[in-house]
Amino acid sequence: MSGMNIPTGMDLELYRAAVKGDTNAFKKVKGHTEIESILTPQNNTILHVHFTGDISEAFVEEILLMCPSLLTKLNAKGETLLHIASRYGHCRAVQKLIQIAKHHLQVEGGKGFIRAVSDHKKDTALHEAVCYNHIQVVDILTKEDPQLSNFVNSEGETPLYLAAERAYGDIVVKILENCESPKQDGPNGRTALHASILHNINIEVVSKLLSKSGSRGKEADENGWTALHFASLHMFPSLTELLLKFDRKMAYMRDKWGMTPLHFAAHCGNDEVVKKILEHCPDCSEVVDNNGHNALHHTAISNNDLLSTRTWKVILSNKSLSNLYNEKDNNGDTPLHLLAKNVRLFFKSNHSLFHPRLQRVDKMAFNKQNQTAMDVANHRLGPPSPFNETVFYSSTSITTTSIKSSLATRTKSLNLLSMLFMIIAFVTGTYAVLKPSKSLGLATLAIGSAFGFISLILAWKALLESSLQTDSAWFRRKNVANLAIWNAQDMIMQIV
Repeated sequence: MSGMNIPTGMDLELYRAAVKGDTNAFKKVKGHTEIESILTPQNNTILHVHFTGDISEAFVEEILLMCPSLLTKLNAKGETLLHIASRYGHCRAVQKLIQIAKHHLQVEGGKGFIRAVSDHKKDTALHEAVCYNHIQVVDILTKEDPQLSNFVNSEGETPLYLAAERAYGDIVVKILENCESPKQDGPNGRTALHASILHNINIEVVSKLLSKSGSRGKEADENGWTALHFASLHMFPSLTELLLKFDRKMAYMRDKWGMTPLHFAAHCGNDEVVKKILEHCPDCSEVVDNNGHNALHHTAISNNDLLSTRTWKVILSNKSLSNLYNEKDNNGDTPLHLLAKNVRLFFKSNHSLFHPRLQRVDKMAFNKQNQTAMDVANHRLGPPSPFNETVFYSSTSITTTSIKSSLATRTKSLNLLSMLFMIIAFVTGTYAVLKPSKSLGLATLAIGSAFGFISLILAWKALLESSLQTDSAWFRRKNVANLAIWNAQDMIMQIV
């Protein structure tokens, strides 16, 4: 322990005087060299300390007159007084420091003072002002030296990017007004335009950014995502339209996975964005990703109810997009195959497949595993059994036989109902026509009631059995009930 270097702190009385802005305590100190040596463990001078609280311009001026070298003195992080004053938003102090720097360091020296970067993150004073949302300081610095907007810190961030990333729209506008062509660079290949859309900045601000961006407006980041990709991903239809009007070519740009903004919008189920993109670039729907997926594939992949989503309805209303229905991906899967992988949604959407505009859907298309969409769904249900096959083929076929089966079910249900009324008529009629006899009435009533009990018991038994089938239980209960009705009806017919 004795060999460790113990940092020397600032004298307590002098520290308190620095915070308060009391020059009297420092007038006792002999010479500027001694004032310069009054430091905290992080090498902060008395002015560094003073700028962290309420400041006194008079104190700043007097101390700098007593020790001018404090103006360029750096702390342990390589921060100047201008960094600290900008971080805490001291507008007057910033102006005073710049004024003194110009006087003592001449013009070029003054520029160097303003452009000084910290050793820690390579931030300029402008970075600090932007990070802490001090728009007045930003205005002073960018007017004094517009080139400050082009400095990039160690994180790859320019001041304009920082403002956009933090959704400081007013600061973005201020930098654009004061600087002719500020850099927009950010980390991972992103730009201030990407960040502004990602963080949903006001559309007027984005419009001003676009006007300053020029050809950089359609730049992609390291993932290949353009500003339009971000707008599609985060469901901003108004921004999508603005970007498409700026440069519609962005709708055709693919990321590193081959996905276009339309694929993003379709996958997220954003019907408004899909509509905007198709209005401006209808043929961009022909572009597929690296897996061969088109927009309709992505709608199916998203695990939404394909045939009830508004995205699907947008695509369905556009007849020119009917070529997407049967397009196969690299595995030979159509959108219907991909939907079939979600069994519940597939059977839920089953009835909708007979929509008049879906006549072009090839429901018997085979993928590279020689499977139809129905085969895929059946495989997902699990190993086949006689019960599954009966239910499966009786009411889930996506051919016209499902309609016939539905009509047959209703017909038999009506027949069963009519027979129950006939039995009631038989029971009451027999008792009314024959000679009153208590024993005959009871016997007739018992025989007639048996038919109703048999049908109810059979239906209830079938429903109990179906509840044990946990896989696709919602689907099987419906069909088991239909089978129970048919069985009960046939049994009654035999008895009668």
